[in-house]
Amino acid sequence: MAERFINRSKGEDNYFVLSRKLAQDSKLTWEARGVLMYLLSKPPGWIVRKQDLINQSKSGSSVIERIFKELVSLHYMYRKRVRNSKGHIVDWVTYIFDSPEPDFIFPEPICQLSDVGKLAHIVNIENTERKERERIRTHWALRPKGNLN
Repeated sequence: MAERFINRSKGEDNYFVLSRKLAQDSKLTWEARGVLMYLLSKPPGWIVRKQDLINQSKSGSSVIERIFKELVSLHYMYRKRVRNSKGHIVDWVTYIFDSPEPDFIFPEPICQLSDVGKLAHIVNIENTERKERERIRTHWALRPKGNLN
């Protein structure tokens, strides 16, 4: 009889909690599960950048784009373009969830171009639950200023 064991480290540093439901969601490809787990391991307010994911793996941009589409279609990820006054995409706002959130609605307005040509982040959170308000505040408070790469 074969013995089967799953071994886990016992330390507390450098760990994060992950739902078994997410880890075992058969609707997700193994690639999407891995990317989602990577994103969920980041601290609150961490900015999702496609280039970071490309730099952190051997996968090219087309693979990451396909994984993003999968996560969006299954409601684990929501992305919204931020455009300047000329209609050019200058940034993305991305929300990641550890379980599907089919009813998620972006707070409006997300952001707009200020008079001096830099992004002015505006989040209307008046009619939002307390926990969600804190999450939105943390997201924008930790957002790096200036560099949009």
